[in-house]
Formats: sequence, C-alpha cells, structure tokens
Amino acid sequence: MKKIIVTGHNGFIGPHLVRLLKEAGHYVIGIDTNFFDDECKFSDGQKPDREIAKDVRNIAKMVGEVVPDCKVVITGEHGSDSRSYRVDFTKIARELPAFKPKWTLKPAIEDIYRQYKAFGMDDERFNGRYFSRLKQLEYLINKGAVDEKLY
Repeated sequence: MKKIIVTGHNGFIGPHLVRLLKEAGHYVIGIDTNFFDDECKFSDGQKPDREIAKDVRNIAKMVGEVVPDCKVVITGEHGSDSRSYRVDFTKIARELPAFKPKWTLKPAIEDIYRQYKAFGMDDERFNGRYFSRLKQLEYLINKGAVDEKLY
C-alpha cells in the first residue's frame, strides 16, 4: 500500500481518482482549497482516508463553530487568496524527532475563546479604542490629551 496525495480531491477529476486509488488499496490523502465548496461538488461519496483543507476560510468557519452568535462573512470580492500558507516541518522533525505538537486548530480556537471570556472581552472592548490606534488617537484628541499634531 502506498500513501498517495491527491490535490483537488473535491474537484471534477479528484473524486474519481480518489475512488480508483482506494479501490486499488492505497492510503489516500486529499488536499483541496474547497474554494467552490458550496457551488459544486463532484464527489460520488468516496472520501480520502485523510482530508486536508488549505484555505483560510476554513479557519474562519471553525471560529464560527466555536464562538456563539458569531457570523462569518466571506465576501469573495478579492477573488482567490494568492498568499501561501504552506508550512514545512522537516527541520523540526529532523532536529527534534521526538517532538509531537499538542495543539490542533479547534482546541487552539477554543482556548483563545476561553481566554477572551476570562479577560472580559466583549464586542465593545474588541471593536473599541483598545485595539485600534486610530480610535485611540481620536479618543485622546477628544479628551484633550493630545492635539491634531499629536502634541
């Protein structure tokens, strides 16, 4: 049995390739951006043994699953994200062969959300002057602590 990576496993050709490879007894890892996740799915139901989504929208969706009353809006107005989020772990595997990460994305999001709640983070604080330089400057100007020239 071979481990085989199929990129675009949710696309047009990918699902058929996944099915054929699994029928041949291979372990299949599917990688897909899922960019057209809602618009088109060509899968016949045969899933790879492991799926990896490489799209930052999935992180936003997971935050939406963890945070109550969170509304995730993905506008699509900028098209596909051209930045690369690829990470290569070969160096850490070589230098620290016994290293095993303790966190995956969902527990990390859950922990951050717990910490925000413990800190008392709310919408007003998060969107207020505390985390926005311009809003803080407006506050200081309105309070008279600095003038328009920041003196």
